[in-house]
Amino acid sequence: MFVRTVFLHFAIPRIGKTPGIGGKTARHTTCGWLSMNTKFFIITNRGHLLALRRTETNSLELLDETFIKEGNAKLSELVTDQAGAFGNSGTPGTTATERMPLEAELEVQCFRKIAAKISDLLKEHNPGWWGLAAPSEINGAIVDHLDAKVREKISVNLKLDLTNSPRSGLLKRFEKAAHESPR
Repeated sequence: MFVRTVFLHFAIPRIGKTPGIGGKTARHTTCGWLSMNTKFFIITNRGHLLALRRTETNSLELLDETFIKEGNAKLSELVTDQAGAFGNSGTPGTTATERMPLEAELEVQCFRKIAAKISDLLKEHNPGWWGLAAPSEINGAIVDHLDAKVREKISVNLKLDLTNSPRSGLLKRFEKAAHESPR
C-alpha cells in the first residue's frame, strides 16, 4: 500500500490513445494520479452546462451554470417560418428535406457554444488538468470543437450525462473512471 501511495504522488502523467470503434481513438490516462489532482470539472449535455471546482474539503463547488437555449428547444421554438411560407419554383410550400440541414446546423451551433463556454471558463480559471462529462452521443462533437491546447488538458473524459446527478457522487465517478482507464 505504501508503494502505491508513493507512486501516485510521484507519477508522471501521460496521455495516450487507444484504438476505438471505426478506427477512431479514445483518450485515456495512464494513471489515476491525474483525476486525483484534477480540480476543475465540466458537466454538460445539450442544454445545460455546469462548471465545478474541487474544494479543500474534497467537495464540489458550483462556479458557473449555463443553460443553452438551442440544446433542448424544439425547432419550432427557434425559427418562426412555417412550412409553405416560401414557395420553391412555383411549388406550393417547402419540402420536408429542407428541415434536416437546419436541424443539423442548429446542433452544430449548440456544440460550438458549449465548446466556446468551456474554453472561456478554462481561460478564466486556468485549472491545468480538467475533467469532462458529456453524453456519448455529443461528447466527441464537443471535444472536436475545443482548441487543441484545451483538449490536451482533459484528464478524464466521461461519456455520461451527469448534469442531474447529485454533486456528492460526481468526484467518485471521475476517480473511478481514472482508475479503470487502461494503463
